[in-house]
Amino acid sequence: MQRRRNREVKDNEKHEVESREPARKQSSSGRSRVCLFVTACLIAALVVIILTPSPIDPVVIELAPFNDIPDNSDLRNAVIMFEGESIGPEGFAVDGDGNMYTGLADGRVVRFNDTDITTVLRLGLPPYDRCGKTSLEHYCGRALGLETDPNNSFILYIVDSYHGIFKFNLKTEEMKTIVNSSILPAGFPPLKFINDMVILKNGSIFFTDSSSKFARDQVFLEIYEGRANGKLVHYNPIDDSLSVVLSDLYFPNGVSQNINEDFLILAETSKCQILKYHLKGPKIGTVEIFMKGLPGIPDNISPSSSGGFWVGIAATRHTMILDIMAKLPWCRNIAVKLHLPHLLFHIAPKTGMIMEFNEEGTVIQKLYDVNAHKIYAISEILDMGDHLYLGSFDAPYLARLDMNSIGKKKD
Repeated sequence: MQRRRNREVKDNEKHEVESREPARKQSSSGRSRVCLFVTACLIAALVVIILTPSPIDPVVIELAPFNDIPDNSDLRNAVIMFEGESIGPEGFAVDGDGNMYTGLADGRVVRFNDTDITTVLRLGLPPYDRCGKTSLEHYCGRALGLETDPNNSFILYIVDSYHGIFKFNLKTEEMKTIVNSSILPAGFPPLKFINDMVILKNGSIFFTDSSSKFARDQVFLEIYEGRANGKLVHYNPIDDSLSVVLSDLYFPNGVSQNINEDFLILAETSKCQILKYHLKGPKIGTVEIFMKGLPGIPDNISPSSSGGFWVGIAATRHTMILDIMAKLPWCRNIAVKLHLPHLLFHIAPKTGMIMEFNEEGTVIQKLYDVNAHKIYAISEILDMGDHLYLGSFDAPYLARLDMNSIGKKKD
C-alpha cells in the first residue's frame, strides 16, 4: 500500500513538472519577443534619427578656458517684483522723469516703478489674447532692446526682434518705423533676429542681428549650430541707409558704447566673449577681442553707474555642460532632431550671475545666485546707483537688488 502511494506521489510530481514546462517555454518565448520588439524599436529610432534631415549644420565651438569660482550668493538678496505680470523682461530704458521701461514676452512694452507696472504700447498685430507664447512671437512682436534718444529722453527706441526698430514718442504716443525687417535694400542680407542696439548722439544706430538664418523663436537652433551667422549693422539717420559693419559673428547679442563714444563693445554669445569695435582714433573701423573666457554666455551689456559696464550671464559654464556640448556637434545635432534643447535648458543646473567691468575690461565685481535659488537667466541690468534692476529673457518677474545689502559694496 505504501509503495503504491509513493508511486502515485511521484507520478503526480512528474505530471506537474511536465505541465509547467510548456508555460516556462511560453514565458521565455514571450520575453524573447519583447526583447526583439524593443531592439527593433531602438534600431528603427536610430535609423530615423540618422535619416531625419537636421535644421542645423553644427560645428565645434572653440571656447577660451575660464577661471571662475562663485564666492557669494549676493543675488539672493534681490526682491522679486511683479511676478507673473512681467514675463521675460528683457531690455531696459529710463526717460527724463525717471520712469523705467522694459519689454515683455507677450509683445508689450511697460512702464514700471517699485510698486506699479503699466502697459505703454503693444507690438505686433491683434488679437493679443494668445500672446506670450514663443511660437506666436512673430505675430505678437518681441521687444528686446530699449533705448531712449540721447538728445530727447522722451523718445523711446524699441528693437522688435521680428519686425525691426521703432521710435515711440512717450508724450504724444506717436510711433514711427526706423528699420523694417521686411523691406530691405536690394542685396542686403536678411534681418532674422534683431537683438540689441545703441544710439549715438549724432543719431546713428548700431544694432546686432544675431542670425541671418534663424529667428528668435528658433534661438536654440542658432546656439546649437554654433556658426558665425550674425552681424553688426549701422543705420545712418541722414539718408536712412543700412550697412553691415561686422559680419561672420557668433551670435552677436548685447551692445553698448563707452561714455565718450570712442568704441562699442558687443557680446558674442556663442563664443563666451566680448568684442570691441573702434568708432574713433587710429583703429577706427577695426574690431578686437575685449574680454574672452567668460564664465558663461553673455547677454545684454549696459552702462554701470561707475562708468563701466554690466553684462548679464544667461547661463554659466561652472557645470562644464556648455564646454562639453561645444566640442560635440554630433551630440547637439541629435538633441535638435529629438527636440530636446528647450527641455535641456530648463533641467540643467543653473547659477544666476552678473559681472561689472571697466572700460579696460578689468572685472570690478561678480555677483551670483549659486544654484539659482531666486535669480537665473539674467539678460540685462539697469543700474540706478544704489539699486540694480535685473531682467531675464525667461523668468516671470523683475528683480530689484539693493547694493547696500550685498557683501561687497560698490566703490
